[in-house]
This record gives sequence, C-alpha cells and structure tokens, in this order.
Amino acid sequence: LLSTNIGQVFTMIGALLFGLPLPVTAIQILWINLVTDTAMVLPLGLEPAEDGHMKRPPRQPKDPLLSKILISRMAAVALTMAGVTLIIVAILVNQGQQIAYIQTVAFMALVSAQWMNAFNARSEYASSFSRITKINHGLTIGFVFGFILQMLVMFGPLMSVFGIVKVPIATLILTSGIMALAILSVAELHKYIARSMLASSKN
Repeated sequence: LLSTNIGQVFTMIGALLFGLPLPVTAIQILWINLVTDTAMVLPLGLEPAEDGHMKRPPRQPKDPLLSKILISRMAAVALTMAGVTLIIVAILVNQGQQIAYIQTVAFMALVSAQWMNAFNARSEYASSFSRITKINHGLTIGFVFGFILQMLVMFGPLMSVFGIVKVPIATLILTSGIMALAILSVAELHKYIARSMLASSKN
C-alpha cells in the first residue's frame, strides 16, 4: 500500500501549496500508517493466486522490483487520493467549518481510501470484482478489526486523543463513499488498461 502512503504525502504538500489547512494531524497519520495499514497489508501476503498466474512468462533477473505498470498505478491512486481529499477540505473550508471538523472528515476519508486500496491490491491485473468469490479470511478479519478500532476512534473514548469532533454520520458516509468510489474507479480503469497492454504484448 505504498500508493496510499505517497497519497498522504501528496495530500499534505497539496494543502500547503493551495493554502489549505492541514487535512490531518500527526497522530492521525500515525494511526493510518501503523494500525489501518498494518491490519490490511499483512493479510495480503496470504492472498490466493490469480487465475493464469503460472502462465505468465517469468520476470527477468534485471527487471526492477516495481514494474512500470505498478508504479503508474501507485501514482494514479496517490494522486486520486490527494485530489479527492483536497477537494473535500476546500469545500468544507468554503462552508466555514472549523479545522478540527475538517480534519475529522479528511481523516475518515483517508482511512476509507486505505481500505479500498487494500482490496484493489488483491490483484495486479484482475478486476477487484472477480476476486469476490476468492475469500481472503485474513484480509476480512483485518478489515473488521481495523473497522472496529476506527469506530472507537471516531465515536468512542479515543475521540479527544485523536482530535476528533462530532460530525454528522451522513457527512462521513458521503465523503468516505466518494473517496472509496474514486479509488476503485481509478484502479479498475488502470487494471483494464494493463490487461489490454498485456494482451497486446502477447499478440
């Protein structure tokens, strides 16, 4: 999930460049990277193999660790993540919302991006929808565990520790849903292009 980490960096830099308040605090970033990220990343190592994986030609020893396709996907996801977050922040600033309110909404949106990207990362080429029937129990457990912890932060006794303020649930659902849909759409489009390029190279 390097792409979402890069996305966080782009988000913070973008906020500074456009004169917006910082979308998240240091402790919120720490939470995203240590708790949300870890809970989703570790189970990905147990992901069932893609169909046709063994039919692909072996990678050359001199090939870089990250292919051009993966690098471009990481960039696309990171830019989408940053762009959506900055748009949300700009809208809330225009509405006259307080910084703590803005950061609460942005924090939840960034966590949603992390979750969605983890499910996108289950496959390099195949659509995420094609992986629905191939259950990764570890990833499911990691998501549920991370979701429960996130709800404790957003609505429980940890609110004050993380600088969370009360925000209408409808607002959180809307902004998080927009973020998740944007990440999913960009990743699916990129995978479609990658599959087309792979098919063309075989021909």
